[in-house]
Amino acid sequence: MNRGIFICRAQYKINPKTKKRNRRIRTLADLAGIIRYLDEPEHENHEGIDLRGTQYWRTTAEGMSSLIERQSAEYLAGALGRPGQRWSGDVAEHIIVSPDEGAFFSVAEEYLISRGTLIRLCPFSPAVFAWHYNPETGRSELHIIAGSFTEDHPALLRVTELRRCNGTDYLMLLHETGEAVIREINLARLLEGRTLVRTLGDIRDAKRDAAVAFVAERVESADIFQPTVQDLLAIFRGGTVWIVIKSSKTSVSLKRPDDTTPLHIRWPELLAAVFYRLALDSREREAKKAKEQCLPPDSHKRPSGGADGGTHDEGPRSPSREI
Repeated sequence: MNRGIFICRAQYKINPKTKKRNRRIRTLADLAGIIRYLDEPEHENHEGIDLRGTQYWRTTAEGMSSLIERQSAEYLAGALGRPGQRWSGDVAEHIIVSPDEGAFFSVAEEYLISRGTLIRLCPFSPAVFAWHYNPETGRSELHIIAGSFTEDHPALLRVTELRRCNGTDYLMLLHETGEAVIREINLARLLEGRTLVRTLGDIRDAKRDAAVAFVAERVESADIFQPTVQDLLAIFRGGTVWIVIKSSKTSVSLKRPDDTTPLHIRWPELLAAVFYRLALDSREREAKKAKEQCLPPDSHKRPSGGADGGTHDEGPRSPSREI
């Protein structure tokens, strides 16, 4: 799974309270229940949250259930005898767009994010969406309940068609969608001189850079010229800044005490970043050493001016002889 996305598929996530995987939307009753949840102020998850109300995309509140029911029947009828993987049975998908805290989106920015996400992920499919806003932290969450089918006749699977049309994996498409909509927001904010919004990719890069700086410092102090995976693992386990959550032959998961989520990184990526940091540090040291060893300007050369900076007086000159 791509760890840099800030758009996630909610029904595949583990609930942090119950430790169970979130319920999937397999029936019209499930669909109606999740739509009610989006606008339920008494729910424990919505304490201190401003619910901005549900809105509909390419359908209406009255017509969404009947539209998805028809599309489901069309798809199943057209899929009989067709080779390929069987349909999972989900009639809709719960997608959460979750930007960083402190973004404090304006209504216009929320509109741009909603439209940019829906155009990319539901170009020909019905959906319902709602913004949940925390005024204390400045964090907004966009919840999208996207139908599983397209408006083709007969209906096709939305995710399958997105993969085919974009030529990419669906999780990568989620990542690219998130990066694209935030780029649009940040471009406008940059022109206005406002604080930019971080993506989870930005947050991950900051964690990676901190881990690399920590390792590079320990490697240099230990005079390890060609660090290996085992060297890095020993450094992480021997310190108190990073905790090794999980380690394998291909990757490692690290976490600092104040981090809410771990950094998952592959060993080749981490080693390459460490070698690059060591090379930069070496160049900086060499440049500093060369600067310190540089000789001052020659002092034996007589300046063109006097001590006070004026023209040096060489005394009276002999009058020139006329020939």
